This record gives sequence, C-alpha cells and structure tokens, in this order.
Amino acid sequence: MHKLTLTLHSSALQYLSIGGLPPTAASFTVLVNSMPTKPVVGEKGGLSVPLLVGAASEGHAGGSRRSSVELSYLSSGEPLGLNGTLRLPPPSLTIPISVLSVELRLPKGLEYNFSGSFGNESVAKLDYSLPRSVSYQKAKKVTRKGHNFDADAGDDPVLEDATRHAEAAERGVKVEMPRKAGLSFFFQKLLVVDTALTLNVDFAPPPPPPPPPLRRPWWNLV
Repeated sequence: MHKLTLTLHSSALQYLSIGGLPPTAASFTVLVNSMPTKPVVGEKGGLSVPLLVGAASEGHAGGSRRSSVELSYLSSGEPLGLNGTLRLPPPSLTIPISVLSVELRLPKGLEYNFSGSFGNESVAKLDYSLPRSVSYQKAKKVTRKGHNFDADAGDDPVLEDATRHAEAAERGVKVEMPRKAGLSFFFQKLLVVDTALTLNVDFAPPPPPPPPPLRRPWWNLV
C-alpha cells in the first residue's frame, strides 16, 4: 500500500506527471484539492493528474495557486523470505521538490539496513511538517420555504454541499494502516530536482542470542 501527498504552488501548471510507479501499481485513488478525480494513465505506467480540479476561480490571476494532490495505490510483490533486498524508490515528479518526507512501514521480527539516496540511517523524527490537503469548496446552504430561523439550531435543516464533498473525499483516502502493524522508519531529503531517488532495504533475521556462560563445578573453584 502506497500513499503520496503533496502541496504545490504554480501559476501555469495544469497537469502533474507522476512516474516511477511500481509495474504492479493498481487501484489508484486521487484527490486534487480534496476533490476526487481520475488520472490519465500513460503507456509506461505514469500518471497525469489535472491540477485545476476544485481550484479557486478568483484571486489567482497572474499569481501563484496553491494546490494539493493525494494519491493512493496498491502494488504486489514476492513474499518476503528470511533475507533479501527490497528496492523501494519513491515516485518521481516533473517539478522541483523542496522537502521530501518518506515513512516506510516494515514487518517486525527482522533487522534492516538502508542504502540509497536517503543515506544509511533513518531519522528519529521529521524536521519539517507533512503536507496538508487544500480545499476551495464553499458551502451552499439551502433551507426549506417557511423555515423558522429562530428555532433551535439542532433542528435547522441546512444542507451543506461542502460538507458532503469533504465526507466523500475522506472516504476516498482512508488508507492508513494500524500503527501496531509493523515498524515505522522515517527519511527526509531537501531540494530534489530532476533526480531519480533510490531507497534500498536489506533485511535478515536478527542474530541468535549468545549462549549463557558456562558454570564451573564448585570443586574447580577451590
């Protein structure tokens, strides 16, 4: 299970190209500005995501527009053996990345060694906050004819389209795994520009504990 969340500022970019996805990637779910949308899948497995979905229509003429993209998908691979190497490169983007944060979830009961673009060690915590989704949806409140506005607010039959959109978006990105399902490792890299990143994980069972010290017979201690 994979999840990619990013926020970006752009005045002219209408589509975002995402590459470097696993060959078995499937079941894509995409939210742009908290609104569900369908990406265009290219011949080589890359995605083209429209960025104008749910965007604000005013106040951005000639300026920078802030957008968010949330992508989740599934991929399959060979079952883990007793030891081996996992190659887990992050997706590649066609835009510069100021801060790239990665959280990797791995099974318990194994020892892990890392290599690649993020170095040989994970970080204890992330120095920069994670990106948050953007929403430009405005509520449309409708009341029935003859509604009593002096009545208790709990009986107010107000329908909010923005709330319904938010609930639908929340249903679309619920891909969080339970925290007790494995071990979490964090990585962070600054200023990624036109670079294909790598993240390799060597895994093996932990070494057996040392045998207990031999106890000498009491007559050898005299």
